[in-house]
Amino acid sequence: MDSVDEVDENDLLIEKINKSGTDKLDELKKMMNTQIKDSLNCDENAKNNMINQQIQLTKSLKENEEVKRKFIKGIETTKQLIKIIGPIQKDFEEYLCILNEDYKKYKENTTKMLSDVNEAVKDKLGFTTIELIKTFDQES
Repeated sequence: MDSVDEVDENDLLIEKINKSGTDKLDELKKMMNTQIKDSLNCDENAKNNMINQQIQLTKSLKENEEVKRKFIKGIETTKQLIKIIGPIQKDFEEYLCILNEDYKKYKENTTKMLSDVNEAVKDKLGFTTIELIKTFDQES
C-alpha cells in the first residue's frame, strides 16, 4: 500500500464523496453491510432479488434509450473509479483473502451468486446483461 499514489482531491469520485451528506454515506454503508451479509450467507432470497433486478435492468437497457444513456454515463464514471482503485485492488484482495476467512468466503460466494444471476438472466432473456452492454460499444 505504501507504493500507491495519493488520490487527487479533485478527482470525480472524491468530489462526489465529499459532497455527499452523512445521511447518504450512512445509507450506503447500511446497504453494503446488508449485501455483504447476504453474500456471506448465500441468501437465496437475496439472490432471487438480484436475478429479478438484473432482468428488469437488462430489459430497461434494451427497451429504454434514456435508461441506456444514463447507464452508459454511469459506466464512464465507473471507469474513473477503476483508475483509482484498479492498480491496487487485485493484490489487496488477494492478501485480504489470505488474512481473513470471512472475506475469502464473501468473494467466493459473491462470484457464485453473480454467476447464478447471469445464468438466470440468460435463461430468461436469451442473453446476459454483459452481452447486451457489449453491443453498446458496437453501436457507438
